[in-house]
Amino acid sequence: STCNGGDGMWGSWVFCSDKYSVRDLFLMISPLVVLWMVLLFRLLGSTAEDYFSPSLEMFSVRLGLPPRFAGVSLLALGNGAADVSATMSAIMGDEENGYKLSLGALSGAAMLVGGVIAGVVVIVAGGGACRGALGGEGAGFVLSVCGVLVKLRP
Repeated sequence: STCNGGDGMWGSWVFCSDKYSVRDLFLMISPLVVLWMVLLFRLLGSTAEDYFSPSLEMFSVRLGLPPRFAGVSLLALGNGAADVSATMSAIMGDEENGYKLSLGALSGAAMLVGGVIAGVVVIVAGGGACRGALGGEGAGFVLSVCGVLVKLRP
């Protein structure tokens, strides 16, 4: 792209500026970016300490895992750990109806990822090269929901 008013170019204020060079803009913005990253890492650490660590401790005590093994295995859950802890809390909070709440939360999260996020990615990418992939994901999701419904039917 060229500097024709910045159309179609990300950061045209950086690359097409006559007033400042890229190096000058980099030096001006870097301290703000570093401070922003320090703040974000601090927030992430405090959130993990307040919410994630107690859940890991509870899981390791209930499963009888040593702390070192619990940290390695349970932290590997990564992105799904919040779903797991919410599911456990829902089931433990209400023995009779907690599983319904947990299945609703898990299926809602799966529908969000499978439908909304995948759809936005396909739209932003201008259409998918493998058009059947989203259909396969949807079919797998429908089969799993049907299996859960059959298994948990009263």
